[in-house]
Amino acid sequence: MTELDLARLTLVAGLVVAAFIYQRTRLVSGGLMTPAYLAILISAGSWVDVYSWAALSFVSWLVIMVIRRLVALPKTWLLMIAITTSTVIHAIAVLVTGGRGGQQPIEIGAFTLVISGGMYITPGLTAFDLSRQGWLRTLGVVIVATGVTLGLTLGIAALGNLSGPVIPLSNPDSRVFTSMSLPVAMIVCVLLAEGVRIAFGWGSGGIIGAIFFVELLDLTNAIVIILLVAITAVIAHYARKLLTMTPRQWFQFTMILGAIIAWAGLSVGSALGLPAAATVGAYALEPLLAVGLISTDVARFGTLKTIYGKLVVLAGVILTNLLVITGGFTSWLALGGVVFAGLAIYIFAFRKVRADWKVADDIGLQHPLFTGAKK
Repeated sequence: MTELDLARLTLVAGLVVAAFIYQRTRLVSGGLMTPAYLAILISAGSWVDVYSWAALSFVSWLVIMVIRRLVALPKTWLLMIAITTSTVIHAIAVLVTGGRGGQQPIEIGAFTLVISGGMYITPGLTAFDLSRQGWLRTLGVVIVATGVTLGLTLGIAALGNLSGPVIPLSNPDSRVFTSMSLPVAMIVCVLLAEGVRIAFGWGSGGIIGAIFFVELLDLTNAIVIILLVAITAVIAHYARKLLTMTPRQWFQFTMILGAIIAWAGLSVGSALGLPAAATVGAYALEPLLAVGLISTDVARFGTLKTIYGKLVVLAGVILTNLLVITGGFTSWLALGGVVFAGLAIYIFAFRKVRADWKVADDIGLQHPLFTGAKK
């Protein structure tokens, strides 16, 4: 087993462990990918990033708790606020430090493992679960799931005569994003992905799935990813006829299935010497995440709604990346327009929240719980 396979195994094992714990206890792990992400960081010896994840999770949790005390919002809005908070804070840190704050991709031999995306969203996901499930349960699940994931992967590494995933930190260049354009594109990606989901019920291939897709984007890679997603969707379709699961369980099942199919497909294709598989396989985790995230949204929202959302978010991310790289007053002005368009989606979606408030208020007046309530 190569270190590349070991990194992929860590991702899949983390997903499986988190899903198994939920199946047995109904306790969530601060985001399905959080234990795997933390296991990779610990394997790489990147404790600074682990501490940063903890600090961002705490700040995002504080923001949610304050907002919950001030205004009644649906859980979809609270999730969006939590993720946006961690994304914006981390993006600012990256920009202030000249593109270095936490954005330290890992290199495994000739393979690039861009794990910086995890620092943008996993703290927000963890903060949301902390606000709903409490500190003891959430942190307990995160610690247990991360520990079990590390035990599995390090144990397999020992059996395979590897001392463990020795992954030296480096800073390889992205083919698409710069150190300054990635954090801005992350903010736009999160805003648009959550916006189309809340406002229109559209998927987008994961909260930051568009970032991975743009990084992989060329005709060959697109065909390979779409083919792997199609295989996952077909298997999930027939599995749905045989299995009964909750929506969360279906999300977990499809995410794991997509990641495994992507890993197996790329491994077989590369072994057969197929150039297309070798091209996509040059990325460590992005293909597994892209296939898994797109497949989950196809399963949850349907193919057409996922395509609609994916196109909107992709357009926003590609345009944002281009504008930041181009620079200049005109480009930043246009970028402001992109951000405003994203905020306009939330203004549109907020109409339903206000309508729900009015319904709740009317019901409260019609059926007062206290004798002194106004009628």
